[in-house]
Amino acid sequence: MRWMLYGCTGYTGGLIVEAAVRKGMKPVLAGRNARAVKALAAKYGLEWQSFEVRDFSGRLNGFEALALSAGPFVHTSSSAVAECLRAGAHYLDITGEMPVFAAVYGQDARARDKGVALVPGAGFDIVPSDCLAVYATENFHSLYASRPTHLEIAVYTDGTLSGGTLKTMLEMLAVKGGGSQVKNGKIIASPPGSRVKQISFGKFERTVTGVPLADLLAAQKSTGVNNIETFAAVPPKILAQMKWMRPLMESVMGMGVFRKAAQALVKAAVHGPNEHTRQNARTYLYVKAYDDAGRSFEARLESIEAYRMTALCVVEGIEALAERRPVGALTPAQAFGTDFILRMPDTRRYPERA
Repeated sequence: MRWMLYGCTGYTGGLIVEAAVRKGMKPVLAGRNARAVKALAAKYGLEWQSFEVRDFSGRLNGFEALALSAGPFVHTSSSAVAECLRAGAHYLDITGEMPVFAAVYGQDARARDKGVALVPGAGFDIVPSDCLAVYATENFHSLYASRPTHLEIAVYTDGTLSGGTLKTMLEMLAVKGGGSQVKNGKIIASPPGSRVKQISFGKFERTVTGVPLADLLAAQKSTGVNNIETFAAVPPKILAQMKWMRPLMESVMGMGVFRKAAQALVKAAVHGPNEHTRQNARTYLYVKAYDDAGRSFEARLESIEAYRMTALCVVEGIEALAERRPVGALTPAQAFGTDFILRMPDTRRYPERA
């Protein structure tokens, strides 16, 4: 499959290039900085292009797929998706931004008409949680011959963040209503730092709080469950600060000049986890599917470090597109299958009935 990776010179983009080359793939590298893209392509003997993300039109002629790793994706995905639909190419990205999921899912009819798949969140956000949510829902149905009415999804990672992820988080701080959840099929806001609870990730328990993860949209789409809560493990000191910091940060980051300045500072100062962390850190996920009758099914997953996982998910996702030929605007589990996450090394999924 001939495919393009746009955003190859970023932290995660570089990891994707390395993972692709290790598998014998030859993506065409692309990005805004011609000098950096050319140097990276020369290092691996790959073709390259350089253009602004807003200038995607006509760039995918002859390509079967695009992987987008340049964010914040609220500013980059629309032109890339439009070009994929025009050229008849599959689309993957590694976003965790809810507005992007909503926009891409709204293109389902056009994607089906073009015979291509549009798959946002084909990395750590949201492959493991989406696959685990579908797994828990399927097992609930097998046990009780009915569908669950509620899902709880929680995530914990002991790794660190890259500059690109922090820039995206700053962008999302400008979106009002942090701590969202889905109730009766509709997304509602809840106060930041609310819905605090203890969750067992198998080997240990962690304090988690409600956070606006993109699974609110993806899990609803892939499972059909209309009541969903998403949580993340948060250190106690940070949790205590969230209630008063979030409204202030929303106001400040809502001002474009402050948001851009903060993102520039992050780009200069933050470079992401080192090789030791990528090889040794672990991620943990928990999903509980349950209904109003008190019946439930719990599933847990332990896997590799988040950025390493993202790179592998993208290259495995490109292979899965060639193998499965999915069509439509899809979640990762819909496009690649419930067991796709098990293609990651050192990954264990296990069920426990509550």
